[in-house]
Amino acid sequence: AGRVFYALSEAGEPLEHTPLVPPPHYGSVLTPSHLRGLGAFANAVGLDISFALNAGWGPRAGSLVREDGSASAWRSVQARALMRFAAAEAIPIRVWELGNEP
Repeated sequence: AGRVFYALSEAGEPLEHTPLVPPPHYGSVLTPSHLRGLGAFANAVGLDISFALNAGWGPRAGSLVREDGSASAWRSVQARALMRFAAAEAIPIRVWELGNEP
């Protein structure tokens, strides 16, 4: 989860142009279409979702680097955008997990 880029604006809206390649320090892209599909599936079968937020290298990029090479400051912009989008789209994410594994 730590290297997944959410293709959303800070306001939680789909980006005008979804990147095909993730930005530096990210490994994959989660699009609004992916999220809507996940929400539709969960709603169709009556499930709630538990979602692990990207708390790893991607959202820490550009922050102070420690002596051991790890980045220190987590940036919440991506997480807040995803939460706004999920609420606006009625995606049934009931648990938000914040992890820090690399």
